[in-house]
Amino acid sequence: MPPHRAEVYDYYRLGFFEDGYPGRRTKYWGLVPHPIYGPYVISNYLSLFKKTKETRFLEAACRVADAALARMDDQGGMLRFFYEPEWGLGKSGERRYVSGLTQSRYLDQLSQLHEISGETRYAEACTRVLRSLATPVEEGGVLASTPHGPVIEEAPHTPRDLVLNGWLTAIRNLRRYLDRTDSEEAKRLLASNLETLASLLPHYDAPDVLNSRYRIRGDGTVRLTLGNHRGVHLERPTLDIPGDDVYPLSDEAETRWHMGFKGGVEREGNRFAATSDRIRMNLVLSLLSMPEPNVLRFSVETPRATTLVVELADGPYLPLGYKLQETGWKQVEEVTLEPGTNLVEIELGFDEISPFVYPTNFLKKIGGRHYNVYHYIHIDALASLCDEYEIEAICEFAERWREYVKKWPELPAYRDEDIELDRYKAPVD
Repeated sequence: MPPHRAEVYDYYRLGFFEDGYPGRRTKYWGLVPHPIYGPYVISNYLSLFKKTKETRFLEAACRVADAALARMDDQGGMLRFFYEPEWGLGKSGERRYVSGLTQSRYLDQLSQLHEISGETRYAEACTRVLRSLATPVEEGGVLASTPHGPVIEEAPHTPRDLVLNGWLTAIRNLRRYLDRTDSEEAKRLLASNLETLASLLPHYDAPDVLNSRYRIRGDGTVRLTLGNHRGVHLERPTLDIPGDDVYPLSDEAETRWHMGFKGGVEREGNRFAATSDRIRMNLVLSLLSMPEPNVLRFSVETPRATTLVVELADGPYLPLGYKLQETGWKQVEEVTLEPGTNLVEIELGFDEISPFVYPTNFLKKIGGRHYNVYHYIHIDALASLCDEYEIEAICEFAERWREYVKKWPELPAYRDEDIELDRYKAPVD
């Protein structure tokens, strides 16, 4: 492999199996196959072949591709490389899943490998990989339905999440495949995703910190403050995300991506007794429903008239953080509760939710420096799509986010000495 990629390989803890397939060296499970490492390594070998014309690099690329295809699930007319929960790699908890980003990378690299090698097995594999990208999630594919249109989904989540860099990369991989094949199915899939992208881009804009958002959802704490909690009971709250689902809160929030209570109540049969004037809940909020708000609903039974103040956690953006740093509270609503049962509905719109949907950060550390990789990926991908398709919203945000970078030195949050404001540039020979 290219020596100048050593830092990157070290970051990804790259290793190889006997059949040539690349994996990740893990602390507890040893070397495990990583689905997305296959196309990474194929790309590197093909680059070396193009540069040197040495057939050993083309043969190495074919070896990795064949090892990847042998590991894929071949059912329903689709080829899918599943992320297995026992590998400890996934972003979707314990479930087995297929990633639209990974599938799209195979589509790109296998089609390039077919173009260079002439081996028809790679073209045939591409047809079945493409089928997985165009098949709805409900039917085993990775095409998610949203209120704004279809999206190639990087990974399944509840509530649904759309990671922007993964989606943009999938679109660009699809476009490269289309350039090589002129596939009608790929044309339709690309056109529908571009239309959805143009509609959703405003939700990814974070002008207050001159940045773009990494994803479409975020987690945060809601605090309910009662005037008098004695004798007060709550029915199980739900969060309604229009166009997605209605999510009941669990008895306890086990992780940041798990909706549930964080304190102030005790379970009593099918309801919850308030044990404090302050009740806290963890919610996973989504901008995907916008302009329709997320709605928090619950019934409160009280023996007396009292008040209920609803607050959301508040705090600053930290470039070396990964979620909102909760340092204070912001009031959303105050409700007067009458004796008896009261239905409470709290609408949470863009202004309430957006602080929890975290902008891109500078956590990727390479060569001792912290880089913001994803904001630059967003800019480059949008600029490329703008050049080719001239879609107004895509061009607008490519330019806006490029201008944000020029202003980063002026923002106090970006003045940490460990932060590198320029993009990461891999060493070259």
